[in-house]
Amino acid sequence: MAFDEITEAVPWFHLAHVCGQDLDDDQEFHPRLFRSHQLYERLPAASRYVVLLRDPKDVLLAQYRRFCNSSWLDFAGIPRGSISLEDFAAGIFAHKSNSQVWHHLASWLHCCQHDQSTLIVFYEDIVAQPTHYIRRIASFMSPHYTLHAEVLDRVRAQSTREFMLDHSSQFDDHFALRHLSPFEQAVDFGQVPRLPKVVPGGSRAQVPESVLQLLEARWHSLVAPTGFRSYVELRQQLSLNSHVSSPWIDSSADNDNVQVSLWPFLLGVLFLLASIFT
Repeated sequence: MAFDEITEAVPWFHLAHVCGQDLDDDQEFHPRLFRSHQLYERLPAASRYVVLLRDPKDVLLAQYRRFCNSSWLDFAGIPRGSISLEDFAAGIFAHKSNSQVWHHLASWLHCCQHDQSTLIVFYEDIVAQPTHYIRRIASFMSPHYTLHAEVLDRVRAQSTREFMLDHSSQFDDHFALRHLSPFEQAVDFGQVPRLPKVVPGGSRAQVPESVLQLLEARWHSLVAPTGFRSYVELRQQLSLNSHVSSPWIDSSADNDNVQVSLWPFLLGVLFLLASIFT
């Protein structure tokens, strides 16, 4: 892989300028590829979007593991494991001033669940059927491209959890983090801030009933007005609709007439699909 960290190849849309990246630059991929956690209304129009959704309960556990039991706390001077799952859920993840997961879900469901320029996919489905979803994403992004078996095999092999663990320094956002003000002093002293997207597995934390009730309350107030009473119902209905979409943005207007080598693009998409909520 010809990059030190994946953000160099696939920029964060909202951090590119801070990292010295020009969003108008050419990329190795076509269509051009960006990633973002932004709401639909904060992203450019006339784009195509692949939106990845995941059960908020599992997003909570992933973020708790990443932010409360990793090097992220070391930079804040807070002992690892000193923040409980309950405190993290109530004070940050599902606090009324935050609740980003549910706002994100509602934003994309309101605008795009029937939009032909948006592909909504579910994390759980990709994990269960990677080959099927590699083909779906390829077809969505470039309908006239023939996905050869050797390309499919390479994409699948290099987007596995095991592969990403073996190459974790290429998926830890250090390229972007070193440009952010909270880490300037650490960078000056030669430290490299890292936020690994994939970490070695341990015992799966149990979510207390009080936290589950909080998550359900957030869903009821923020997502239920879109017509879906639960994540299970959302996944069941949209998985049947053959639509695909956290956003990956192609700023090109017309892709169908361009002759491309698509496997680097697919590789980037699958890396990020596998890592963004891991």
